Amino acid sequence: MTEPNLIVIAEFGARPEADLLRAHLENSGIAAQVTADDIGGAFPGVGTAKVWVNSDDEDAAREIAAGTPDTD
Repeated sequence: MTEPNLIVIAEFGARPEADLLRAHLENSGIAAQVTADDIGGAFPGVGTAKVWVNSDDEDAAREIAAGTPDTD
């Protein structure tokens, strides 16, 4: 089995927005994950949060992200 090729499709200033996009993606059948620079949740308003998807899902994920406010 090959490793998935994950790419960042959006970056947010806070984790809740990234989690919202992740939920939209997963509800559309696209596996997604969020990474955040919030020191393990100790400082949730600090740093950025990134949404990652498999590169095979990039186009569909970007279409969904385009409908989510504040994506970069």
